[in-house]
Amino acid sequence: MLKESSPTTTSGHPLNARFCTNPRQIRVKINNLTLKNFRNFKSFEVEFSIAKTLIIGPNGAGKSNILEAVYLLSSGDSNRAVKEDEMVRFGAGYAKVLASTTKEKGDVENLDLTLTVSPTGRPSKVGKVNGIKRSLGDLSGELKAVEFSPSNLDLVNGSPDVRRRYLNSVLCQIKREYRDSYRHYEKIRKQKNALLGQITEGAAKPSQVDLWNEKILEFGRLVQEIRQEYFTYLSKNVVDIAYDYRPSALSEERLLKYKDAEIAAGVSLIGPHRDDFVFMAQTDGAEVRNLALFGSRGQQRIAVFELKLGEIGYFKDQTGDRPVLLLDDIFSELDGKRRQEVLTRIGEDLVEQVIFTATDEAHVGVENLRGMKVIKL
Repeated sequence: MLKESSPTTTSGHPLNARFCTNPRQIRVKINNLTLKNFRNFKSFEVEFSIAKTLIIGPNGAGKSNILEAVYLLSSGDSNRAVKEDEMVRFGAGYAKVLASTTKEKGDVENLDLTLTVSPTGRPSKVGKVNGIKRSLGDLSGELKAVEFSPSNLDLVNGSPDVRRRYLNSVLCQIKREYRDSYRHYEKIRKQKNALLGQITEGAAKPSQVDLWNEKILEFGRLVQEIRQEYFTYLSKNVVDIAYDYRPSALSEERLLKYKDAEIAAGVSLIGPHRDDFVFMAQTDGAEVRNLALFGSRGQQRIAVFELKLGEIGYFKDQTGDRPVLLLDDIFSELDGKRRQEVLTRIGEDLVEQVIFTATDEAHVGVENLRGMKVIKL
């Protein structure tokens, strides 16, 4: 286990995660990756091991950018960029990420995502699978990936928007129903916001909000039901860490109650776009507290690591897939014993393939390099 001090439940169980097993195991590996004008890379190609690959390089060499590109293909969205045009190399008008994957029964599938920046600075993304144009929703989930890095501590300490973005990145990969419902919800919410602004200016009537609220309720409920399903899974399969889901509940009564306030504010005030969740665990003995307020850095790191393991378990339970695990420079803060604990927890029964990054081989440990393909930038 990754830990500084292990909190225990009242029954004495050590911090650990249990996962449901799914008899259908789909094997999906990423064989190689090609980057063009992506971040700091003008042109770059890399081939991965079928099991474990370690990418070594100094800070600024682009290690994290490689993992970001893999994650971008898996979710259709970056796990790092605040603005999408950040992913396009300075001075270039586009960036391209291509990968070859091997799926069940040896079928090879080629994934392609192109990010273009218009002369006005507006970015757009186009995805392809085997050369055929696909929506980003359809591209998302062809390759399953889970990423863990020190920056994930922002899930504990960051804004609610960071946590909502995490939920969307996970659930959009796994459930088409979620992808479709969330896309419809966001489209309708923006249209409703535009209407609220028109009402404020006297260009529309308050009664027109009711039609949009019907759709907000329809798709927003589906989004929140699937989010609740995910947290229910975590509550049953992760020990000693709780993830307290706090939805901004939707109902006809609440939408009616907030109608005047939304018109006054000019924006939608309730719904999935206001959801949040909180990391909870025992601190100072048997007391369960919010880790953002009372947890040590070590406890927060434990909570995020367990969340990622729970995420992997949810992938397996829902789809049968064992995802690719992306570990970005997580060993630099760990001693040899804790490094070994991490590697033990991410065995072949849990993930299909692992891609690590580190600034130095020593951070991984010489004893752990056996069987790894090492790539130096």
